[in-house]
Amino acid sequence: MSEALVQKSSPGDSGGPAGGAGGDGEADGGGGEGEADGGGGEGEADGGGGGGEQNARSIPPPLPASTDPFVLLGLDHSSAGDIAAIKSAYHRLTKARHPDSLVTASTPVRLRQRIHDDFSRVNAAYEELRSNEGLPTPPRRGAQCGA
Repeated sequence: MSEALVQKSSPGDSGGPAGGAGGDGEADGGGGEGEADGGGGEGEADGGGGGGEQNARSIPPPLPASTDPFVLLGLDHSSAGDIAAIKSAYHRLTKARHPDSLVTASTPVRLRQRIHDDFSRVNAAYEELRSNEGLPTPPRRGAQCGA
């Protein structure tokens, strides 16, 4: 195990492929516990594994203006009825878009509101599909009468 630590720390010390922005060599050796740059880094000091939920630096773009739950969850309509694919997409999006991991005290109010709105839209899309066994709710266009 000590060989792996030696191998990891030597590219970080020379400013190798880890990127010189926040890699003090210390960040690679400890497993991402305290982050060598005091939390003000680029989100790379951890070494991966967490994705975009680590700090507020990686705010995702706004969701599409669609109300289609498949579009909001990043799925195509061939996933209709596939609860596992829907659940997987939902968990991926909530991890990446959770307000607790994106909003800080310095986040502007408009951006904070957009983050909360997007998260609510993801939840509503998932609830719609989950309650209908993976199928979208048909749009209501007045009273439908069958003659």
